Amino acid sequence: MELVPLKQFSGLSYLNPLSLIDQYEYKTAVSFEYEKECLNIRDFTRESQFSDTSVSIELLNDIEQLEKLYVFVNPSDIRRFLWRNKFLIEILFEAPKKIIEIFGNDIILCLELHHDPEEEWNELFIVIKTNYSPEEAIELENKLFEEWFIKISEKVKGRLNFTEEPL
Repeated sequence: MELVPLKQFSGLSYLNPLSLIDQYEYKTAVSFEYEKECLNIRDFTRESQFSDTSVSIELLNDIEQLEKLYVFVNPSDIRRFLWRNKFLIEILFEAPKKIIEIFGNDIILCLELHHDPEEEWNELFIVIKTNYSPEEAIELENKLFEEWFIKISEKVKGRLNFTEEPL
């Protein structure tokens, strides 16, 4: 899979990633059949607390929109994780705005799921891929932590984190 900087996402007609985020405000209408194909809804609905199909479709739409903002490194695992941790979706829509404010547009945002089966530990990472020097990247990570992540740390319930990696 080729990684493309967020400002150059192919196939999208938006000039700026912020306009993409604002445009969707994490709500769109997508056909139910397409969602079944993309996410294998049968597996998810068995695990879901929701019996309302419209709520399930909305959640599937939200996950699909997140795939336009992030590169899902292990897509089926990430989709399943988000299905079980729905509270993270709103935060994941908010994150690119905050990250772009600090790191700029020349970044690639990825989601990676890390887990330790022995300790029953799962955590989703927003991986910010940049061309900054290690010193600059650490400074920007600290700034993102202080200006945004510390304020939402209780909301993520230990299920979301972020890191920077070189391109």
